[in-house]
Formats: sequence, C-alpha cells, structure tokens
Amino acid sequence: MSRTTLSFKLFFVLTLVVFLVYVFAQNDIAEAKRLNANMVNKNILRQLERNDYKYKDNIDVLNLSKKTLMAKQVNARIRKHISTSEITGGKNDEKLHIAKRQIIAPGYYEAECSEKKPCKEGKYCNLLYCEDCHKEKMACAREKQCCKGMECTFGRCEKKSKGDPGTFCEKDSDCKSDSCCVLEPTVNTLLPICKPKLAEYHQCASVLYRKVWIGEKPDCGPCKQGLECAQKGILASHQVCMKPKK
Repeated sequence: MSRTTLSFKLFFVLTLVVFLVYVFAQNDIAEAKRLNANMVNKNILRQLERNDYKYKDNIDVLNLSKKTLMAKQVNARIRKHISTSEITGGKNDEKLHIAKRQIIAPGYYEAECSEKKPCKEGKYCNLLYCEDCHKEKMACAREKQCCKGMECTFGRCEKKSKGDPGTFCEKDSDCKSDSCCVLEPTVNTLLPICKPKLAEYHQCASVLYRKVWIGEKPDCGPCKQGLECAQKGILASHQVCMKPKK
C-alpha cells in the first residue's frame, strides 16, 4: 500500500470521526434546549398556579413564550374593574360600600382623589388614594390628615382650630396674635407651624451658636413686642428675650 493511499484513508477516517462528533453534539444541544424549555415552562406554570391565574387549557400555557405570557397577564389585570361589596347589619341595616381600586396598568391605579376630587367625610387624600382620617393623639405630618374638628398640632391630631400654636401655616397672618409662622425642623422639616412669641427672659437661641433665623431677621418674632433677642452669655452664646437698653 502506497503512502498516498494510506494518507487518504487516514484523512477520510478523521473526517468521518469529526462529522459523527458534530452530529452527536448537535443532538445533545437540541436535547438540552428541549429540557431547558420544559423546565422554564414548568416554572411558569407553577408561578401561575401560585398566583391563582386560571387558564382554560394548561397545554396552551406550556407553549407560551415570555412575550405572550406577559401580554396575557397585562390583559388579565386591565380587565379587572371596580367592584362594590355591600355589608349589611345593625338595627338601621346600614350598608357599607367598599370599593376596590381599578387597575389601569400593572403598577398603576385609577386616582381615587385629587385637589379637584376630594375624599368623602372621614377620609383624606394620600397619594391619590383615600385613607382613613387620623383620630385624636395620632401622629400627623400634613394638613387634612386629622378627622373633622381637629388640627395637626405639633405633630399630633388635637381638638384645636386653625391658627392655634403648633398648627400648620403659610404666612404670619395665618397665625393668631402673638404667634409667628416659623419652620421648626423638630416638628416638621417641610411645613412651617404657628409658634408663639417668647416672653421676657425666655431663651431665644441655642447655646450651640445656632441662629434663630437664616439671612435677614424676620419681621415676626422670636420675642414678643417690645423685646429683643439679646446676647447675655459670658462663656458661650446665650441669647435671651430682653427689653432693649435705653
């Protein structure tokens, strides 16, 4: 047997081996893809069952792609509408209507309230959703959170009226006499409150050199009329409401 013939046979055998390896590898890849697809479909079906999604035919679920599955879930949520349940009971047979929020898209709900669409009595608007009003002594952070007849006073719902010390304000005229509209971070970092003017000998600034105001001195306060916030500290800053020196 010549050397050329031997080389040709060896090349043919090697080519055949490479081809067989390629065929078996393609079969293994196809089988792995099929197993992976089945696993993904089973996980999707298990997730759907956990979330109580009901479909007429489970075989259709196994054939869903991710895009089709997402579209079906979105459509199922959009089809939900406001439902009203009636609970009856008591002597007067009163009816309590409980309305669910309408889902207009995944994560988005129909606004129950706004500046032009207030909530009914006993509720306040919180992020476009009507919440139960806060009762007496409950914490509050803004106006209209407290139930009827109460105002948010120093961070708590109290039986006070608008303009009383501790209630929210926008300008000095919103407060009653001898009070100023001041931003007090220890009560609320965003909304100012009505703060009473200080009487004589009351401390009007912190011992830690913190000023009572930032920038120009305000027209209102911190001391009552006829008094000024005077520096009386010896070893450190200590300001007190005092009568001005003549």
